Amino acid sequence: AYCDEYKHKICVADGAPWIWNWIENAYSETTQILDFYHAAEKLGACAKSYFPEEQHRKLWLEAQKQRLLNNEVDGVIGTVEQLPSVRNKEARKAREDLLRYYRTNQHRMQYKTYLQQGYLIGSGPIESAHRHVVQHRLKLSGQRWSKPGAQSIVNLRAYQKSNRWSEVIDCIRKAA
Repeated sequence: AYCDEYKHKICVADGAPWIWNWIENAYSETTQILDFYHAAEKLGACAKSYFPEEQHRKLWLEAQKQRLLNNEVDGVIGTVEQLPSVRNKEARKAREDLLRYYRTNQHRMQYKTYLQQGYLIGSGPIESAHRHVVQHRLKLSGQRWSKPGAQSIVNLRAYQKSNRWSEVIDCIRKAA
C-alpha cells in the first residue's frame, strides 16, 4: 500500500520466481534487478566445479563478474556454454543451473545501466535495514503484534532511522 504513491519502483531480488511473479502482477512497471551478489554466487559455484586450481578459478571468475558489470551477460552465458563437457555430475549440474538462472533473469542483469542510473544492484543494504529497523523492534521478547500495530511501529522506526523524527513530532503537534 505504501508503494502506490511512488511513480518509479525498483525491486532487487534473488531470482525466486514467486517474487518476480508478485512484482509483475502487483507493480508491472517496476524495474526488476537480479541481485548481483546472488548472480556472482551462482557463477562462483560453477567456477569451483570447473576450475580446481584456485588462482585460475579466481581469474576466470573475476573476468566474468566484470563482464556482468559491463552489461555483457550474453557473453558470460556464451563462455559458460563453451566450458568443456565433463563427466562430473556436480559440475554439469552447476553449469546447467547457472545457465538456466542467467537465461531466465537475463533482462534483469543490466548492471552497468542500473549503476549509471544510481540504483542498487544488491539487496544487502535492504536486508540489513530490515534487520536493523524492523526485526530489532518487532522481535523483542514477549512482543505480540497485529498487522496494523506492526505496520505502525515499522513506520515510526523508519522515520526515526531516516532522521525524519521531526516530521512525526510535527504531525502530533498538528493533531493535538
